[in-house]
Amino acid sequence: MLYRKFKENKDISQLGFGAMRLPQNSADHADIDKKAAEEVIMCAYENGVNYYDTAYVYHRGCSEIVLGEILNNNHIRDKVYIADKLPLFNLDEPMDPYALLDEQLKRLGTDRIDFYLLHAMNGAKWDKLKKMDFYRFMDDVKKSGKIGALGFSFHDYFESYKTLLDEYDWDFNQIQFNFMDTEYQAGLKGLAYSAEKNVPVVIMEPLKGGQLAGIDDPKIIRMKEQYGLGDKTTAEICFNFIFDRPEVLTVLSGMNTVRQVSENAKTASMMHANAQPQNEKDFLNELKAYFISKDTIPCTACKYCMDECPKSIAIPEVFQVYNDSVMFESKDKNKSFLQDFHGNAFDCIECGNCAKVCPQNLDIPALIKQTTNYMMG
Repeated sequence: MLYRKFKENKDISQLGFGAMRLPQNSADHADIDKKAAEEVIMCAYENGVNYYDTAYVYHRGCSEIVLGEILNNNHIRDKVYIADKLPLFNLDEPMDPYALLDEQLKRLGTDRIDFYLLHAMNGAKWDKLKKMDFYRFMDDVKKSGKIGALGFSFHDYFESYKTLLDEYDWDFNQIQFNFMDTEYQAGLKGLAYSAEKNVPVVIMEPLKGGQLAGIDDPKIIRMKEQYGLGDKTTAEICFNFIFDRPEVLTVLSGMNTVRQVSENAKTASMMHANAQPQNEKDFLNELKAYFISKDTIPCTACKYCMDECPKSIAIPEVFQVYNDSVMFESKDKNKSFLQDFHGNAFDCIECGNCAKVCPQNLDIPALIKQTTNYMMG
């Protein structure tokens, strides 16, 4: 395993373990297969992974408990770093962040959380937190010793990301990033700005929730052979794209089998920053063009439409869901995102205000209907 330096005194494995998709006994997310989860987590540990990421809501609250039990029962809690997230999903309701943190510590069976994130941050949440004098809580918990580094996980546009980095002295943050999403949310601009601010970045969704892991259709296999990559999986090349970035601290993978852990750990033990071979980069450029050439909506995510939407629908994200589903044939995975916290795509009233300001001259109401019909069909 290769490691990256955090704050001069911590070596973090460049592959991190995401505990959002632990093995389950049934369709009930709370029904974690503890034996299988222990095998996977211990396999990660034995392969050098020392960063384990969970959240208050993962597996309906059971991810923290199971992760804590496994780390403590195997006497490795003090040999690894735990990352956890404070839930901030309904800031219109009263909340006690101090009590929530204490509950998380109890679930994990520990007296500290090494990397603590404000969960699923965006510009609107940040504005609400500032009005709640949340700076006080953030400063207090850092001083208390209950947490080590303080950061945020991010789901919004670059402008909000920049504002967050400018308005608080964060230790790190977490963004979605992969070779298809270089312009999505924080994207490459976010990575560059984080480097400018000297804030390390944790990467989530390196394979777009697994959508990039099993895409070796005959055309892609031929494409890899053309670039001399026939002996590599597409997932390996996708990971290498991110490991190549020196701004990245660690890359989270929601691994739920020993095989996945072993394969990803092997990749993470070989790829240094600034070292991805040119043939891999060229392959990914062609692969990206191949996916985009499918029946996708040519939205550039300029967001002009969102200012005109009376229902506050995140139109660019709706189209991103459609495009992902078409490109990767994964609409069943993506249906829930149509009812995103930014606004419900099914609430579109077809007023047409959005289409009037679209620089691409897209018939946005018709495309939203096309998206919902396709996803639910």
